Amino acid sequence: MEYFTLDLPASKTAEILGIERKTINNWYNYFRESIYRFCKKEEKEVLK
Repeated sequence: MEYFTLDLPASKTAEILGIERKTINNWYNYFRESIYRFCKKEEKEVLK
C-alpha cells in the first residue's frame, strides 16, 4: 500500500519488492476498486 500511495509504477514497486509486476498490478487494481466502492458508499450517504 505504501508504494501505491506514493504513486510508484507497478514495475518499480515489483522491482523493489522482488514480486512479479502482474501481482503488483492485481493489488493496485484491488486498491483502486476498494477506494471507488468506498467513495460511492460515502456519496450515497451524503446525498441522503
